[in-house]
Amino acid sequence: MDQGCKRERKAPCPLHPGLLIRISTPAPSPESTAFSLDTFTLNFTITNLRYTTGMSQMGSSKFNSVDNALERLLGSLFAKTTLGSQYVGCKLILLR
Repeated sequence: MDQGCKRERKAPCPLHPGLLIRISTPAPSPESTAFSLDTFTLNFTITNLRYTTGMSQMGSSKFNSVDNALERLLGSLFAKTTLGSQYVGCKLILLR
């Protein structure tokens, strides 16, 4: 989908109300369903997790372990926000 077909807006982060996040959504199409999925990027620091070099390799057991833990923890956290049942999931893209 080209950039002309997307709508962008800024919205408050559900975890940190003072923080704005950029949300890109595809423009509606005649074939689209009654709902749309919004994706956003959330950058944060985990202070109680010691970084090791194996974590930088996407698909490694260490990366996957952190990914699974974050998916569980963030899912539980987002479930307690106004997003509630609308939250679908998360994907870890980088550890550094």
